[in-house]
Amino acid sequence: MTEENTTTTLEEHAGERLCRSGTKTERPCYRRATEKAFDETELTRWPEHQRVYDAGLRMDGYIYAVEKVGGFLKSTDVDQDPFGELFNLVVGWHDRAVELASEAAHEMAIAEIIAGARPSRATL
Repeated sequence: MTEENTTTTLEEHAGERLCRSGTKTERPCYRRATEKAFDETELTRWPEHQRVYDAGLRMDGYIYAVEKVGGFLKSTDVDQDPFGELFNLVVGWHDRAVELASEAAHEMAIAEIIAGARPSRATL
């Protein structure tokens, strides 16, 4: 089996949309955009940067949930529950939201490491 030389140059990608990750930094992403977020109409990110973006959105949502559930946990409704079941439910919600936020943060960190790795020239 022979291996084909698949290296490309940036000139060959002229006219293709590039990933917009890092465009406001000194090191913008130079990879082709092949993914789009649910609310976007055009391709804007390379797959690994899209994973970072998606995990970040999930993490932000769960952190928001942790804050809101934590506030409810301190409310008089929970404090004055005569049976204590509301407290148990809210603690469970809080713990689950913390767990999901942690998983999303971990996924985001792994995607950032992969996205920052130096790719082979074939992926340019």
